[in-house]
Amino acid sequence: MAILTLAEVVAVRERVSRGRELTAGRFREAFAAAPAHVPPNERWRAHLEIQAESLLETLSSVSLPDGHRIRYVLSEAGDRLIAPVVVRDDERAQTLPPAQEIRLESALFPFFRIERSGIGLLEYWMLVSELLSSASSSVTKLIASSSEYDEAVARIDRPDMLRALYLSYLPSFEWRSDETAMLELTLYSKAGEERIERRRLHLDRNQELVLHDREVLVEGRGGIAVG
Repeated sequence: MAILTLAEVVAVRERVSRGRELTAGRFREAFAAAPAHVPPNERWRAHLEIQAESLLETLSSVSLPDGHRIRYVLSEAGDRLIAPVVVRDDERAQTLPPAQEIRLESALFPFFRIERSGIGLLEYWMLVSELLSSASSSVTKLIASSSEYDEAVARIDRPDMLRALYLSYLPSFEWRSDETAMLELTLYSKAGEERIERRRLHLDRNQELVLHDREVLVEGRGGIAVG
């Protein structure tokens, strides 16, 4: 498998950071004069859609077809279920199905144009993590250097070193002739169990990143329960 350079990882992180900065500024502008009675869920939905647009604007290797954008459908139930979908610019919100009926494997993933490179895969993973806004992704951090690894170990409560990582901490990747791919990442996560792991993800033909396997390198006693 090919390996991304640290400079490439840093550049991807910087593009994602710029997207977040754009999101914050645009959201403030959009709601500076908004009526006070705008429902909280509507503000939340608008923030997510601004974020999706800003990230796609700053990323270099992932895009949508012209004339398409991302909308979020919110459940009216108490679980605050959300579902990002790709729609045409002129498509009305009233035509979208309820959030519980949306299947991301047909409504989101296949629409993206991903450059066949390691940068494209890493950008796509970071973009999808932001779009889905899952509780686990919010407490998961990419490790790309020995110093970041050491910092993660220092944060872990009573770490147990299960396996040394003899290879690079950097992301590695492989694109295949059938347009699928593999992406390996070193991650620090507090979702459920606190750990550092080498995670292998499979990009299937539907452009969904599916967990293939993982190898836990360090375990701790911390962790955050996620739904």
